[in-house]
Amino acid sequence: MVFFIDMLLRVALTFSLPLLSAQSVKDMQDAIVRDAAARIKHINTYKSHFEANPSNKLLRLEPQYKSMKTVKLFDKEERKAYELYFRRGKIFEDSGRELDTHGLANGAIHYVVDKKGRFFHLRKTKQARLHLFGLVKGEDVICAGTMVVKHGYLKQISDFSNEYIAINYSPLSSVIQLLKDSGIWRKNIKVKYRKDSFNKLRQFE
Repeated sequence: MVFFIDMLLRVALTFSLPLLSAQSVKDMQDAIVRDAAARIKHINTYKSHFEANPSNKLLRLEPQYKSMKTVKLFDKEERKAYELYFRRGKIFEDSGRELDTHGLANGAIHYVVDKKGRFFHLRKTKQARLHLFGLVKGEDVICAGTMVVKHGYLKQISDFSNEYIAINYSPLSSVIQLLKDSGIWRKNIKVKYRKDSFNKLRQFE
């Protein structure tokens, strides 16, 4: 598959960029092929991780959210705009732009990891119709919480979420393993666990 993508891209770039030097064209071709290969590896990493760990726990949506009828439920195509991708040790948005949470509320985004290991995100918004669980249509998830990211590099991650709450354990262990397998994890990343995973009354958001 990567070879096929490589061949198509080389032909397209060769004919559409005649004013660039041969080396520039080759560098662009190689960069695009690396990105394509990274995305395929990203998908395969998820698949292999969860096939090897079938006992991974899933979190259920908290009951009070199930009754919210006005929440936007994203279909397969709509949610693509909110998916996160990992390449070259960085986190990217679907647009190809490096994720950066500077200037956002609390300097973070809210994320959710669906049961296939895909990461989706929402910026804090005052629109009542937008909720994390809407991105996965209220289905069970691996984890939900917040992320602080600077120029694509993950700085901090938590499992602070009111929509999906783990009791007496943290779902972050599975998420951290995914991030390690994807080349995102570094030793200096801060991890914030719910200190009251046994107590649903305390609010983090």
